[in-house]
Amino acid sequence: SETHRLLAAAGLADTWDLASGRANAGFDTYNAFDPARRGGERIDWILARNPRAVGPTAIVLPPEPGKPPSDHHPVVVELAF
Repeated sequence: SETHRLLAAAGLADTWDLASGRANAGFDTYNAFDPARRGGERIDWILARNPRAVGPTAIVLPPEPGKPPSDHHPVVVELAF
């Protein structure tokens, strides 16, 4: 997106790209309160400036099928500064 490009140009790195591993890659982060699906776009990011280390990252999916509690799946990452 244009916003992502501008933030990257300002020196913020997308930790998804730097991560040592990625869980649930390929799942959409926006779900519109529908069950998890693949093939869309990752529209949620964790951006950082000069992280010392970036560990694994994940798109967190609901533990059970059905309606998720939010319209976005959480994105998490282990960071060291």
